[in-house]
Amino acid sequence: LFADMVNFTPLAAAVTPEALVALLNEVFSEFDAISRSYGLEKIKTIGDAYMLAGGLPEPQPDHLDAMIQAAFAMQEVVTKKFTGREHTIRIRIGLHTGTAVAGVIGAYKFSYDLWGETVNMAARLEATSLPGEIHCSAAVEQAMRHRYNFTARGKVTLKGVGEVETYLLRRP
Repeated sequence: LFADMVNFTPLAAAVTPEALVALLNEVFSEFDAISRSYGLEKIKTIGDAYMLAGGLPEPQPDHLDAMIQAAFAMQEVVTKKFTGREHTIRIRIGLHTGTAVAGVIGAYKFSYDLWGETVNMAARLEATSLPGEIHCSAAVEQAMRHRYNFTARGKVTLKGVGEVETYLLRRP
C-alpha cells in the first residue's frame, strides 16, 4: 500500500519548513498507530508518501483484509483530524497484492525495504488514484470481492505497466 498527500507541493510552499515537518510527523504518527493496530509493517516514508506492507516479515493469513482495514482507517483519520484546518490534508491510496522481495542492503544507513512488481504496481496505482480514493488492482478486487464493494474504474494506463483494469474500493 502507498498513501500519498494530495497537493503536497503547494502546501510545502505555503508553510514554514518546521510546520511542514510537524504536519508530516502528525499524519505519519497516526498512520504508524494504524499500521501497528492491524499487525502491518511500515516500510518507510518517502517525502509525503507512506509505504505499508502486510504478511511480512511474519506471514499473516488475513494480511490483505488488514491492509484494506488500515486503508479505510487512514482515510478516516485524515478526514476527522486534518479536514477543516488552515491546510486541509487529503490522501490517495494505491493497493496491490502479490509477492515481493524484502531485505536490508547496503553497507551503512541500513533500512528494511521491498522490491518487485507488486511494489511497483502499488506505487503506480497510488500515482493514478483520485483524491480520497483507494485505487486497487484486479488482483485485490478478485481476492476480496466476496467481502468488500468495488467500483470498476476501467482501464488505466500505469507507467511501465501499460493499460490495466483497476477498481475503487468502497466501504461495505
